Amino acid sequence: MLHCLPPGVTDQEAAYIEPCAVSLGAVRLSEIKIGDTAVVFGAGAIGLFALQLARSAGARAVHVAEPSEKRRHAAAVLGADCVIDPAQAANVVGELLVLRGIGADVAYVCTAAPSALQQAVNSVRTRGIVMEVGGGNLATVVPELWMWKEVQVRGSYSYLDEFGHAIELFRQRKITVEGMISNVIPLEKVPQAFQDLTTADSEIKVLVQPA
Repeated sequence: MLHCLPPGVTDQEAAYIEPCAVSLGAVRLSEIKIGDTAVVFGAGAIGLFALQLARSAGARAVHVAEPSEKRRHAAAVLGADCVIDPAQAANVVGELLVLRGIGADVAYVCTAAPSALQQAVNSVRTRGIVMEVGGGNLATVVPELWMWKEVQVRGSYSYLDEFGHAIELFRQRKITVEGMISNVIPLEKVPQAFQDLTTADSEIKVLVQPA
């Protein structure tokens, strides 16, 4: 399971290779094509990598739905075409649909928010694909609506051979962590960092620097 870190990839970037590999696995399983439109629900590390990787795979537009202002800003910095605050938008799905008219081709659920899975199904076109990447909470869904649209809902948990590919993406500078490192802390501040991460609008990714 060991990989040699190539020249030009920093230690901070190396700390992001694992979550990047998770997102890469999801994007590959979604079979997104050149010219497709994508929607990412959740702009934590996994969602922000999904945003970049969908774009790298050829998506002509990638939209992001995220309640945290800090994470919405990071999504904008990383090139999201439209960033929506679900807490403020009266109809998140409607906002996303109006961007394309018929819905997105692919949606990535990178959050444990209970409403996100059904919102993702609603946001894609007929026979669109929804990738469930985040987990942790029970979701309220309406399977009959999935059936009417003939939507494919797929799961992506981790990665197989994506780790090496993720390293190569960093080496080629096709992926960046710009705006994703919200804090760098010493070892003694780890307990407080975990406490801070329990709030919705706190951090994106915290790096621990023991030295």
